[in-house]
Amino acid sequence: MRRLTVKDFIEYSAPCLICGKPSSIGLGFDAEYNAPLISIKGSVGTNFTYFDLKYGYTTDLKLYIFHRDNKFLTNDKRRLEEYLNARKSYLRAYCSSGCSQFATQSLSLHSSGQVALVSMRWERLIVPVGDGNNYYLTSYFGENKSVLDSRNLVGETQTLEIPLLPRDSFRDRAHLIDKLRTYLLYG
Repeated sequence: MRRLTVKDFIEYSAPCLICGKPSSIGLGFDAEYNAPLISIKGSVGTNFTYFDLKYGYTTDLKLYIFHRDNKFLTNDKRRLEEYLNARKSYLRAYCSSGCSQFATQSLSLHSSGQVALVSMRWERLIVPVGDGNNYYLTSYFGENKSVLDSRNLVGETQTLEIPLLPRDSFRDRAHLIDKLRTYLLYG
């Protein structure tokens, strides 16, 4: 499984393959990794990604992750460690139109000031197509598989488990739709 820096993850997820809009980056926190219970939106700059982990009315906690070397900086290292150790955190990206979502394995910060490389956990692409169908492609990297759901306007659903088809397998939206239709036709 490919290991990614924070910058690599940002580039992997943006722009959205379906609608072309930029992706938002965030930190997700949950117990199961499947659906975020809490997400903190990040700000992506030219040289770094910034998260304001403010919790409480007077507590200010900031996290900067630099793109050049994947190092992090915070205003309070001890509180940051406590904050992240109390939660399972991961990087997530999502399209503003809801067409795509991405999540990594758990995020780990080394005491040397470096963010550990991450692997993809899952990604979901939601593809509306002109014939009234919607295709939902969810890829699970740890299980090396994808699940393709096709749903039409009258509620009929077709579900297939297929080999792993990550986002970077497709040149563009049209290539993605052609590939999914082929799987549905011959699956």
